[in-house]
Amino acid sequence: MKSFLIAYDLSAPGQKYAQISKFIEDNFNYTKPLNTTWIVKSSHSSEELAEALSSFIDDDDKLFIVLLEGGLSRDATWQGLDTSVSNWIQANL
Repeated sequence: MKSFLIAYDLSAPGQKYAQISKFIEDNFNYTKPLNTTWIVKSSHSSEELAEALSSFIDDDDKLFIVLLEGGLSRDATWQGLDTSVSNWIQANL
């Protein structure tokens, strides 16, 4: 399984935020370090993940998906994240 960072901005407040969150929660091993930023484990490609999320994303929304290669040992730092998020990152990257 690969780790991907998924981030998005939906243009209208409240627009499909709950639906996209539920989809990610139901389909992936994940952590959510920030409001609209997730780190997920998946065997899919970034393009396949984008396609899976496409029903929640409108033309004027923004979506960013990147493969996190190298894991935590390469270069990563964070501040102010919940302990459960920090523990997930350390265990899964």
